[in-house]
Amino acid sequence: MDSFLGKHPEIFMAPVKELHYFGTDLKFNVPRIKLNDYLMQFAGVKNEKRIGESSVWYLYSKRAAQEIKQFAPSARIIIMLRNPVDMIHSQHSQLVYEGFEDIPDFEAALAAEETRKKAGVLPPLIGTSIEFLFYRETARYSGQLRRYLDIFGEQNVHVIIYDDFKNDQSGVYRGTLAFLGLENIDFVPEFRIINQNKKIRSLAIQKMVKDVNHPIRKFIKKFVPLEMRSSLLERAHDLNVYSATRVPLPDAFRRKLQRDFASDIKSLSIMLKRDLSFWLEAGA
Repeated sequence: MDSFLGKHPEIFMAPVKELHYFGTDLKFNVPRIKLNDYLMQFAGVKNEKRIGESSVWYLYSKRAAQEIKQFAPSARIIIMLRNPVDMIHSQHSQLVYEGFEDIPDFEAALAAEETRKKAGVLPPLIGTSIEFLFYRETARYSGQLRRYLDIFGEQNVHVIIYDDFKNDQSGVYRGTLAFLGLENIDFVPEFRIINQNKKIRSLAIQKMVKDVNHPIRKFIKKFVPLEMRSSLLERAHDLNVYSATRVPLPDAFRRKLQRDFASDIKSLSIMLKRDLSFWLEAGA
């Protein structure tokens, strides 16, 4: 949606996604972007009617909603929600790909949640908030959405159900343009698949590519010029990554996760006045 909104002539979207300027309760593996650098992301604004950016962890953060409100009181919030079981499955895959999750098996990673919560056990390269590995917590949407509704008001929060967008991209896109108060709501971009599921061939290589303090990176730094280092790392990353369809969850395990989320899905359905029980159906 970020990409598609950015193609609209009345919208300027920050060229870099996941800026995460807001949400100061969450820690990341890189220094938080400074205000001047954040504002520079919008230096290319001309006469667009709406200016925005997208950062996925704003929803999970306990502070982001209030911080956004203080920064931009009249902001309009767009939230896309995906079936929580599919979302955490995708989240795990992404964290493994990024090198932040060292348990490649999804079921095993979920089984490690309680240990990580109690002991604060972190993967070697996490370098970011351990809360990102509490998968079930990240997908309990009702409390997260309630923060935004309370702070911005229902009229300023637009919730998109991913299934609707998947089934009717043009219709949902136009509805989002209408929510933003744009004049040209008939504009429709070319819809294409963005951010396909990616896998890595070697976790060790991915850690080396991602970790600036990795021993191999430090050794190379002594003898290889910066430009050549960047090229080598980019090449190593490209060779180590490939696109692949995510393996479906076993039916029994999916049903177990659906039971875990049933109560929250019911609360969310009431909040949105929308029956989301289809998220609890087999193979949903």
